[in-house]
Amino acid sequence: MVDENRLDIARNPNPEIFPVIFYKVADKKLIESIIQPKDWNEVMIKANGPNIEIKINGVSTAKFTEEGNVPTTGCVCLQTHAGAPYEVLYKDITIKQID
Repeated sequence: MVDENRLDIARNPNPEIFPVIFYKVADKKLIESIIQPKDWNEVMIKANGPNIEIKINGVSTAKFTEEGNVPTTGCVCLQTHAGAPYEVLYKDITIKQID
């Protein structure tokens, strides 16, 4: 998990040239074994209070617990990160409240 816009930059690896915070990096071999490069992939993001989990095609790839005072309400935004020009497609987006 990467955060490019967190106000607290204390955890940035090098804020002058790479102003992002890395929370969790998924295992590359695991990702390569579950991603379908030429097909749709299902991504599930579960945010329950400060606990966040990402599953890709049903496999848990990252778990993280937020620290500090982080807002628990707001907007859901879909984004990509910097790099060469590329296209990202989304479909069948569902948001469910956790009780």
